[in-house]
Amino acid sequence: MVERIVYERGDGRWGWVLRDKDQVIASDGSAGYLSEAYARQMSDRVLSGSYAAARVSVRRMHH
Repeated sequence: MVERIVYERGDGRWGWVLRDKDQVIASDGSAGYLSEAYARQMSDRVLSGSYAAARVSVRRMHH
């Protein structure tokens, strides 16, 4: 069962994660959102396909 979880972080900011059982499908919240409503709004946009036309970039990060 796929589940979207909107959560409050320890610093008071909000994030979200989409999971299928123990697998993370998508997540956002590294910078954190200021409110639960904004985290929910952004997850709605991603999951509804609002960003489906986004350009794809592939980058190799060097350490």
